[in-house]
Amino acid sequence: MPDVETASYHARLNAIDYCRIAEASGWEAARLAPDLGNLDELLNRLTTKMSRSLLIEVPVDSNLLLGTNPRLKNL
Repeated sequence: MPDVETASYHARLNAIDYCRIAEASGWEAARLAPDLGNLDELLNRLTTKMSRSLLIEVPVDSNLLLGTNPRLKNL
């Protein structure tokens, strides 16, 4: 967001460990590797009959520009 003032950034937000939250709620959880090296393994887990839900955490580069957010000016 090159043309957005620094005060509007969310850099001060603490990271949330969604996998730990899922596990604490009785779900299974896994993290997708940034290089997608474990994608086949995770997809294979989905084809087996699972007794619990599975949360897959997908890493996202927060500096990647995906497009404009129409609500950005309201922050």
